[in-house]
Amino acid sequence: MQNEESTQLTQKEETTTTKKGGLRSKLASGKQWFDKKFNNAIKGVIRFGFRTFFGAKVKGLENFKAVKGQPTLIVANHISFMDGVLLASTLPADPEPVFAINAAAYEAGQKRWLYRFLMSRMDMCPIDETKAVKLRGLADKIKEGKPVVLF
Repeated sequence: MQNEESTQLTQKEETTTTKKGGLRSKLASGKQWFDKKFNNAIKGVIRFGFRTFFGAKVKGLENFKAVKGQPTLIVANHISFMDGVLLASTLPADPEPVFAINAAAYEAGQKRWLYRFLMSRMDMCPIDETKAVKLRGLADKIKEGKPVVLF
């Protein structure tokens, strides 16, 4: 009897969630909406901080609109993790860029709460230079039309 009731409840839940506009899809879309807004707010605060405290100016963003959806590789020279944060906060979010990062640097960043928080907001791809498999994954991302950032 209890098995039948639990089966009926499970079937009702599946029916509810599979309907167009079901609860799970609404919750998922709400979370995506919130994540997008939250990420945009964080990026705005970071841009403001870089502009205010470091005098950072970003030029040439219009060039990204011209290559949207085309294979794009961004190669940047940098000194610290903050250079990646500056790029992540200023590059257009559609499509979201993929950041290739040295596996050892990624692990070191995971030990610091601020870097861990910031890296969780970016699409990161840790790479061990001795393994070509990860590089193929980056090539696939470029073919998909996602910009890939290399340091």
